[in-house]
Amino acid sequence: MKVLCTPNTEEVENYINKRIINDMKKILHIVPTMILYRRRRSFYINYLKKKRKVFIPDNASDQEIDGVLKEHNIFLFEFNRFIRHIVQVNFSNRHVLSRREASIILERVVKNNPKTNNYVWRLTISKIYDFFQTLTIAGIDIQKIRQMFSNEAWIDLLTIYEKYIEEINRLGFLDLAMAFRKAVELEDFSAYDEIYIDGAFLPIQPALHQIIIRLKNISSNILFF
Repeated sequence: MKVLCTPNTEEVENYINKRIINDMKKILHIVPTMILYRRRRSFYINYLKKKRKVFIPDNASDQEIDGVLKEHNIFLFEFNRFIRHIVQVNFSNRHVLSRREASIILERVVKNNPKTNNYVWRLTISKIYDFFQTLTIAGIDIQKIRQMFSNEAWIDLLTIYEKYIEEINRLGFLDLAMAFRKAVELEDFSAYDEIYIDGAFLPIQPALHQIIIRLKNISSNILFF
């Protein structure tokens, strides 16, 4: 792994341009925002036009452009799209709960607990769901958290989390966070010759941290810009 720092985004593109010297080199390029995604996509479109004489029509759809890039071994993703991509690829034959579906199950768990079956808890279902997703992705030991806090509301929240996970497992489903944790382990990152983690990802989110851990034992050239 290498970290290359520059305040100038054009320098990143110039660096990548010099590295792509082999049409067979397979590239995974992940960026944190759709703004940077569109800029890097334009860079690759111009690269294909100048270096490989590949012309993409101006009226081409996003899906068509991505298809052309992949035909030339360029796999460019905004980070959240990459998460959904590896989940879809690795769990194409298994239903992964949508946010709405998982929230319905979570609300049911909240209602079944006498301590949390009230308007205030139900009103915060969306925020509780987001927090639970972070806990799962980060792989935090719930028992250690229990030992750190004695606040009754925290204990109730952690109890709801455990019951929520139990219910998901009982139903035989995966929510997005559970699927992501498994997909990171199943994804064949070694299939890429170059992996670029590009842009202002700070602070490092739990999902990216899990990917970085997974990449530690990969032989591909891994670059952070």
